[in-house]
Amino acid sequence: MKKKYLFTIFLILFTCYLKAQTVEFVLKDSLTAYAIANATLHIKSLHDKKDYQVQTDNAGRAVWRTQGFPKEIVIKITAASYKIFKTDTILVKADETLSFAIVKLSQRIDEVVINDPRTLRYSQGKLTYIPKKNVLDQTQSITELFPAIPGISKRNGKYYFRNESNFLILIDGVGENRSKEEQLAILENMPVNSIIKIEFIDQPSARYGNNITGIINVITKKNTSYTVSKFGGTVQNFSNDGNTDPPLSFNGNLDSKFRVGSSNFQIALRLNHTEQLDKKYNNVIYQPNRDIQQNSLSTTKAFTIYPYLSIDHSFSKRLSAQVSTYFSFNKRKETGNSIYNYLSNNISDSTFNTKDLNKSTTSRYIVSPQLKYILDTLRNTTLYLNSTLALLGDDYENNYQLLKRNDIINNDNLYSRLSSNTKIIYFDIIGENILNGKILNVSAGTKFNFLKNIPQNGQSFQYEESVGNVFISSEIKLPKTKITSGIRTEFLNFENQIDNVKSKENLTNFFPSFTIQRELGLEKNVSLGYQRNILRMSSMAYNTQIIYRGYLNGTVGNNSLEPRITNHLFLQFYLKSHVFSINYKLHNNHRIFVPLDSIQPYIMRAITYNHFKQLYVNYNKDFQVSKFWNSNLGIYCYFNRMDNNSLSFRYNKAVNYQIDWYNTFTMASYNLEIGLNYNSPYKTESGMIKEVLYNNITLSKAFKQNTWNVRITANDFLGVSKDRSVIDLPLLYRSEGQLNNQQSFTIQLSYRFPFGKKTSHNQYKSDIKDEIRN
Repeated sequence: MKKKYLFTIFLILFTCYLKAQTVEFVLKDSLTAYAIANATLHIKSLHDKKDYQVQTDNAGRAVWRTQGFPKEIVIKITAASYKIFKTDTILVKADETLSFAIVKLSQRIDEVVINDPRTLRYSQGKLTYIPKKNVLDQTQSITELFPAIPGISKRNGKYYFRNESNFLILIDGVGENRSKEEQLAILENMPVNSIIKIEFIDQPSARYGNNITGIINVITKKNTSYTVSKFGGTVQNFSNDGNTDPPLSFNGNLDSKFRVGSSNFQIALRLNHTEQLDKKYNNVIYQPNRDIQQNSLSTTKAFTIYPYLSIDHSFSKRLSAQVSTYFSFNKRKETGNSIYNYLSNNISDSTFNTKDLNKSTTSRYIVSPQLKYILDTLRNTTLYLNSTLALLGDDYENNYQLLKRNDIINNDNLYSRLSSNTKIIYFDIIGENILNGKILNVSAGTKFNFLKNIPQNGQSFQYEESVGNVFISSEIKLPKTKITSGIRTEFLNFENQIDNVKSKENLTNFFPSFTIQRELGLEKNVSLGYQRNILRMSSMAYNTQIIYRGYLNGTVGNNSLEPRITNHLFLQFYLKSHVFSINYKLHNNHRIFVPLDSIQPYIMRAITYNHFKQLYVNYNKDFQVSKFWNSNLGIYCYFNRMDNNSLSFRYNKAVNYQIDWYNTFTMASYNLEIGLNYNSPYKTESGMIKEVLYNNITLSKAFKQNTWNVRITANDFLGVSKDRSVIDLPLLYRSEGQLNNQQSFTIQLSYRFPFGKKTSHNQYKSDIKDEIRN
């Protein structure tokens, strides 16, 4: 009896031991991340020379039960309509989970070929842009592709997403503590065929603060390497009676991405020398029947250097890390001369000249380490530790010397300077998919950043800011309906000081958000939601020192300003390639500039008011006109109302609209791009910005097996782009206009070095960040 009892215990324990010896496989589509059912995994064990087979279920999962782990195995995966996938030798341990992404026969992941004329689609709950295969893919950069993507536009050198400038760019879900400009610099030379797709989120979750209106997430390929160099030159078409040589600008870029062992490296270097000439007209009225007319000619020269390094390393299946660092240095000098003409009752009274000198030197050193640990591979529960250290140096110096008969009158000079060093520290702890079931998904975290501004070169302005917040976001998945909600609590403390005068502020704010999304059919849905956001002021907004922008033109901050709070209600429709949204925003503490006083009305002081209301409609559409012609259209219409009983505004109501139309024509190895951006007269509380049509045309040619690319661009090829504005306030009227157009011509030569072998290893690694962190 005793022997039978011991044998039964042994048999139970041995059975449990055998049951524990399992390996789980997860199989997904490489492009859509959908689970692949009924796929067969052929497993060859190099240890015992045996062959095994397992099949995936409807969730794309398969379990292999055996004993004798760890084992060295080779896996071949076969599935209907998919390419056969075979791994290298893998060392597996008991209770591991391996994820595979295999390629559909209608797609090639290295070149992203889609059997669909549309490039914009709704997949896995995200609006996604998938680049089409093009002869320029090896050398065209992501930033050069941006204007052709629905919802993204570029006007006068600046990028907009849904006509908003305050959006966030992520690269593989990383970079939320970096500025948009920093991320654009990384993408400036990254070739198009090094990415899989670009994802868009119009209403970011509660974790994102400081008035982030949208997110663009660039998903890169993990199995490619490249080295690309670009050199270009720009000449500005400037006519000044033959007295001035045309400005010339030059730039050089070098980018390389490669893999060493289990580490990925990305290195970039940017060198830019920029020259620009501007001729402007300025008319100021600040006394009855008293005008000052100014004509100025200024020359700007700037030099920028930017090296960048990023390393990401996989320590294990669960633990990975990334460290990126860069340094940028910019030196800018603007020199010019201005002629001022005083008029009384439209009759010239007197004239005088000024010699203008504006200098700036800025430096940026940023290091951003990130640690990622997967707590649960089945539920994709992930812990992120993000940190950033930024050291900034800024020195701005403005000097306007009054001249009379070529003699300098020193006591009439206008001089201002801002000089400081700034330290910024970010630290985030984020738990993603803490709860991740069939119905409910929950994420949470805490974020902290600290900023300290230290004056330099005899300056007295100091600024210190700390921001801490906690957030929780959830997603409820119901049949054909998804409900997302979240709340962020933010604790903001800041203190500024100038000439021993201090000002402190402690603010606590709650920022709720929710969205209800309902499916209407295949790639069709409607979303209704609400968000509350904050736009924190920069330290410059609190500086009460006068900063001169011209002889009779200056600005001054206000140490009593509070951050802007925005309540946003929206309704958005996605109907295949059509994106249409209706938005209503109410801004509290909206900042504007008004004259300082009746003695110095030309010095503008920042103030805030309530309430600035906006109702606006957005429409974006990408369509294929023909086999060779693709078009991207964006229409934005705003109905603004500026209400305040204590301020007398020039305009209380305004209707403004913008139209972006970008066209791409591709034939053989040639690519022609034409962009038109029309801004209607834009009325504000204190004046208006006059209408302008930005326009550009680009011709590209690929040759030498598509490793070389020549790109010729004409900005303002119509010769009509001029920036003009009017300020109309009780104490001041100012009309400013650009006399020269913005016409320039650029030629750029790109070369992709033939080395940089494509590899297929590590496609099964679970540390690949293919999904945005909502």
